[in-house]
Amino acid sequence: MRDQYLEASSEVVIRPGGTHRITLGGLGSAGYLWEFEIDGPPGVVAVRSDFSTQKDPAHINPSALQTSSVEHLFIIEALKPGKAEVWFLLRRPWQKDTPPVRTVAVHVTVAE
Repeated sequence: MRDQYLEASSEVVIRPGGTHRITLGGLGSAGYLWEFEIDGPPGVVAVRSDFSTQKDPAHINPSALQTSSVEHLFIIEALKPGKAEVWFLLRRPWQKDTPPVRTVAVHVTVAE
């Protein structure tokens, strides 16, 4: 079902221990959040949110907060050789039965 709503996809090759960063535009002001799902053998990749590089709220123009959403940053970490797909789904957390408004797929190959 995710393929039906696919907006973008990419392929990356990462060495074990390496990382790949992905930045996704948000719609947080409308209640949407990015979620992720990993398809493939367990332990090939790990995904985490990265808030360390987001702008300091003290330096953001207050009027911009009313009209835009913050970008969501994720780190895909290669753990062991193999293949996995990471699906990023933009949806409202309380609407699990509703299709996501955006879907981004990252096809990951972890190779020595």
